[in-house]
Amino acid sequence: MDAVNIAGLFIRKGPVVQVTSSSGNLKVLSDDDPSVEYKGPLVVLVNRLSASASEILAGSLQDYGRAVIIGSDHTYGKGTVQRLSDLNGIIPFNNMEKFRPLGALMLTIQKFYRVSGESTQYRGVVPDIVLPDRLEGMKIGEKYLDHALPWDTVKSVAYTQLKLRPDIATLKVKSLGRLQESRDLIEIGEESVRISELQKKTVKTLSIEAMKKEREEVKRMREKEVKSFHGHGADPDSKPSTMPSSGEERKNFLIRGMAGDSYVKESMAVLADIVSVTVTGAGEEK
Repeated sequence: MDAVNIAGLFIRKGPVVQVTSSSGNLKVLSDDDPSVEYKGPLVVLVNRLSASASEILAGSLQDYGRAVIIGSDHTYGKGTVQRLSDLNGIIPFNNMEKFRPLGALMLTIQKFYRVSGESTQYRGVVPDIVLPDRLEGMKIGEKYLDHALPWDTVKSVAYTQLKLRPDIATLKVKSLGRLQESRDLIEIGEESVRISELQKKTVKTLSIEAMKKEREEVKRMREKEVKSFHGHGADPDSKPSTMPSSGEERKNFLIRGMAGDSYVKESMAVLADIVSVTVTGAGEEK
């Protein structure tokens, strides 16, 4: 699993995720490589659309105390695995031929759990530092789906927690101070409130002028979303229409694209905080 391999780049060998089958069997997937590719300060950015393997990775690095998770108030909460079964192939009766196509069944066959024993299903991963998100008022995630499997726990597995980040409370205070001074992040928070209010508005006006005004407001918000996607404050039209071919050009292309992004700026500030805050025994294991 890619999430296990990626987690292994930042931790010494150990369990990364637990997987239960529909029959109740539990299996632990571990990183067996003792080498560590990067030992420095680490942050992981997530949002409400971060799902499945990305949640396993974020949850694992959070449980190990290896990284500071930053982003929306929760991730998607996709902690299950489904298998699609084609009924045409598994129902062989001849008298069923006239009913074809019979369709398919989507069956849940596995469920993921963090090394701490908590499921990533339904609740997702809650970041250490929460930032404003335009999607905040929208119902995005497993918990908003009909008949979603609930959050639950299993027994935790033995793992060695690391001391590679300072006290989270200290980082939160510093981040909140910057948030209160950030025009871009304040604007994103205000925009999320307007989007939420717009979603709740189910009664439509019969006034043509009022409708035009409302549509202009929606158009303006969508333009801001596109602008934010390309990097808050950046001009999407200034970027090339195709990805550069060489590795170095692609690297510079991505760096330029992220330079104006408010979330990237705050993440870099948190990294600076991690470096500057002195913690006794930092970098050692408990």
